[in-house]
Amino acid sequence: MSAPAIVVTIGPTGEVTVSVEGVAGPGCQALTRPLEAALGVTRQHTRTPEYYRRATPSAGHVRLDSA
Repeated sequence: MSAPAIVVTIGPTGEVTVSVEGVAGPGCQALTRPLEAALGVTRQHTRTPEYYRRATPSAGHVRLDSA
């Protein structure tokens, strides 16, 4: 699996989409929870196939790189 990453996309009308790549299982929700709270009301959660994969133990931290 690739290195964990949080991808934030801002659409032309200001809608914000937050997605997580490289994290198996429901751990992605813990990563995005503070960001969702800071951005405002969450209108929809969509679970990707990665969500349903078995999570593997990690070091307990995530590195975020800017593009």
